[in-house]
Amino acid sequence: SNIEKQKQYIRRLVASGVSGFIIVPVIAKQSEENNELYRQLTEADIPFVFCNRSVDGITAPVVTSNDFYGAYIAVKHLISKGYRHIAYISKTKYKTSIDRCQGYLSALIEAGIEINRRLIFIEEEDSSSLRGYETMKKLLSGGIQTDAVFCFNDRIAQGVCMAIRDYGLKVSDDIGVIGYDDSEICPLMEPRLSSVSYKSIEIGETAARILRKMINREPLSEFEYYLFQPEIVERDSCKGPVKWNKQVG
Repeated sequence: SNIEKQKQYIRRLVASGVSGFIIVPVIAKQSEENNELYRQLTEADIPFVFCNRSVDGITAPVVTSNDFYGAYIAVKHLISKGYRHIAYISKTKYKTSIDRCQGYLSALIEAGIEINRRLIFIEEEDSSSLRGYETMKKLLSGGIQTDAVFCFNDRIAQGVCMAIRDYGLKVSDDIGVIGYDDSEICPLMEPRLSSVSYKSIEIGETAARILRKMINREPLSEFEYYLFQPEIVERDSCKGPVKWNKQVG
């Protein structure tokens, strides 16, 4: 998320004669500064495709995943397992984190669960500690009733799980945790982390196919926007609270 680095890389590649770009746009505080860079690519007639998110004011194909839906099914999954006091821990307030927050809220409202805004946390970008860890410690020590956490990504979930264990509680039995991205750390964690599959491979393949068409000057449709639907990858970190499981049994 460093706009200066992205500028340097793009300009260096343009100078080297690159045929096109697949770009994950940085999260820029000043959108106009970001837009100017992409306008230069447009004016230079260098084709590019946006992945993961679009940029306001720039016309280009976009290949992304449905962040609202991904969060919605994640929280629905937690609710189906018997969790009711569900927190949301995210990083940096921007479109993706807001979309996921809206999915989180929608799932709770649909289930008739009252929204507790004290369970919603947006971490600062320059946080030096393991993401999710200090926030979860604060949540546990604050006396706010919590039995599950929906995390913006798997790295935050990793910190959350560590804080739960350090507090003397068990992941899943006491507090369920679900991540996002289904990254390589999920099956390596103990317990193995349930997560939302972002469909990164499918997104990358689609972006590459579109870019090749653009480079070859093949016609595109007027609406080149591709939205993939995430899926739950269920493992062991949110099987349901022990008390609820005993009641159901």
